[in-house]
Amino acid sequence: MEKRAFLPVKMGKIIDAITPLNAAIDPLCTRRNIVYLSRMKDDQTPIILLNSSLNQRPGMLQATKEKSIRPLRPLLQNDFARQAGPSWMQEKNLALFFVDIRDFTPLLAARSAMEVLPLLQRMFAIFRQAIHAHLGQIIETAGDGLYAVFGLEEDFEQAPSSALAAGLDILAGVNQANDTYFGPRYQHHFEVGMGLHVGKVIVGQLGLGVNNQPTVMGYPVNIASRLQEATKQINNSFLISAETFRLLFNPPLAAGEWLTLKGVSRPLKVYLVGHPYRPVPSPQAAWLMAG
Repeated sequence: MEKRAFLPVKMGKIIDAITPLNAAIDPLCTRRNIVYLSRMKDDQTPIILLNSSLNQRPGMLQATKEKSIRPLRPLLQNDFARQAGPSWMQEKNLALFFVDIRDFTPLLAARSAMEVLPLLQRMFAIFRQAIHAHLGQIIETAGDGLYAVFGLEEDFEQAPSSALAAGLDILAGVNQANDTYFGPRYQHHFEVGMGLHVGKVIVGQLGLGVNNQPTVMGYPVNIASRLQEATKQINNSFLISAETFRLLFNPPLAAGEWLTLKGVSRPLKVYLVGHPYRPVPSPQAAWLMAG
């Protein structure tokens, strides 16, 4: 049996090597111990040595017994094959929901990132709890906001009402957290902006991302995003398109307005189901008062 030249690699190097491989490699990393990256002398195919019996040295892991050797090249090929084309795709009517934390950038500028992190974590916990409680699925998070859909786990007829309920729960949760946590501890009052629209979109594993989350895309998604952005202009925390409002089982009393949204060719009627934003001191002023 030909000898193999094994090259010890620090765990940081292994992590750097496997991070882009996601679905193909990550399950191996979590279930088994990756010890070495090495090359066969007669073949330049990189391989991964998996081992269950380890001796740990400072900054390095060393194998004591070879359990199995898996070629890395097929794993790479399989992973890229999965990402190259859609494994499934369909058109589906969904309720599309965007939420964003208002005026978060000035807060981040006034305080250190370590101070702001617990606040952001608490806010996103409120978002997740409300969305999941009403059978929504978070598709994407970005900075201080996220994008979720309703209707993947329930009939579309129920989806608009579920999304509305999730949004109202977020408003209630943020208000409670302001009174009991953010205000007393940080002298800060958070506000959110939310937009809700419905429409037929493409849903599936489209090979556009690096994780197993489905991609949801289409023109209605853009409208929902623009509604969230328009909350600043309208001075109301939750805007729902008239198309969505008509589908609600128990629509709330709400004023309607016509909006011209960026990138949308025609004016759109919306309903204001949130509350006006209250004027608050700037983060710098609040920080000075707290001091």
